Amino acid sequence: MLDPRRIREEPEAVRERLARRGNPEYLALVDRAIALDAERRALVAEVDGLRARRNEASPLVAELRRAGREPEAEALIAELRGLGERIDALEARLAEVEAALRELLLQIPNLPEPDVPPGDATQNRVVREWGAPPAFDFPPRPHWEVGEALGILDFPRGAKVAGSGFPLFVGWGARLERALIAFMLDLHSREHGYTEVWPPLLVNAEAALGTGHLPKFGDDMYQIPADGLYLVPTAEVPVTNLHA
Repeated sequence: MLDPRRIREEPEAVRERLARRGNPEYLALVDRAIALDAERRALVAEVDGLRARRNEASPLVAELRRAGREPEAEALIAELRGLGERIDALEARLAEVEAALRELLLQIPNLPEPDVPPGDATQNRVVREWGAPPAFDFPPRPHWEVGEALGILDFPRGAKVAGSGFPLFVGWGARLERALIAFMLDLHSREHGYTEVWPPLLVNAEAALGTGHLPKFGDDMYQIPADGLYLVPTAEVPVTNLHA
């Protein structure tokens, strides 16, 4: 979540960097956030001023009564009652504005780095390369064709179980998948100082909110509404929350 102070103090810089994402809706969100933040600060200032007036005037009621100035005391009591009602109304509005501002800030994405090219993924550029692309003296086949030919990938039955795009690993394909997972975990836990964990595959809304997946990507996440749980999209969600 962006700091509202940054949006308030650097609005043009925030707009310029968000414009690089190519979505004009983000700029509209910034404008609304600035307006809500201005209203919030105005409400806070007014509430603080009214509270100060109430605190200053409250002791005077007793003084006026001791001095026998009952009409003035009653007038001051009426003023204090009006101040209290006004403060209650302003605080209710302040709570609404703060909730709306928080919801709005949660929808504004992080700012791209200054060197990120503007536009969509078609504007991405190669930053660096390592090694040379392999050269073949025959037309290479895509991995899904090779996998099916070797009998280690079964797409038709995977599609029947879960739909298009979900492969079924069979025989040596399943063993290869399991071996790669074990290799990665063993390598990093034994040689690179990582601690292996097996976190829950479901997280609550607070955890998904903490990693910025909610509310922006809520419609794209598998969820169990009755339990308020979401299927983790990546390890980032549970692991980040472990550290949080």
